[in-house]
Amino acid sequence: MHFLRDCLFRHTTYFLKQNKFLYYLSQNQNRVEFHLCVSLLQTNKQDIPPEIKPASDDGVWIGPPHPVSQLRLKVFPESTDLTKEEREFYSQCKKTQAWNHEYWEAHNNDFHKSEEHKSDDMSLFYEHFLKRNYSKHIAYNWNWYKKNFELLYLSAKVNFSKLKKIFTG
Repeated sequence: MHFLRDCLFRHTTYFLKQNKFLYYLSQNQNRVEFHLCVSLLQTNKQDIPPEIKPASDDGVWIGPPHPVSQLRLKVFPESTDLTKEEREFYSQCKKTQAWNHEYWEAHNNDFHKSEEHKSDDMSLFYEHFLKRNYSKHIAYNWNWYKKNFELLYLSAKVNFSKLKKIFTG
């Protein structure tokens, strides 16, 4: 049962929700363990059994790198104590993460499919790959900037509401 106890410590545990499964990665005495926590029927944390849930729901949990997109997917808090601004912020974070993950998963799949038919010279292959996907990368970058500025604005709203709460009680 010691591995369930490790789920409670944010600094030693990373969660990854993929398809209908929740995995966690824990580090115990210089040994990394990868465990299947639970099969999920829905995509929210309410489906996680109480003995596996984090001790608090006030932080963002970061998972290990996804095998295809290579992004560290996050599990965002869904506490009922969140303010309207925080719920809006985390909702947009989830949408942005899903969009980003989808892009990099498709990009990396395309790269690996193209790599199978590559020339002997990796630098030439990579140059052609980048030229072929230049417009996709430019569109992605501009959308990424827009989404990050939106998250920055929402984050400022959250922090302003917290500051306002401190002074007004």
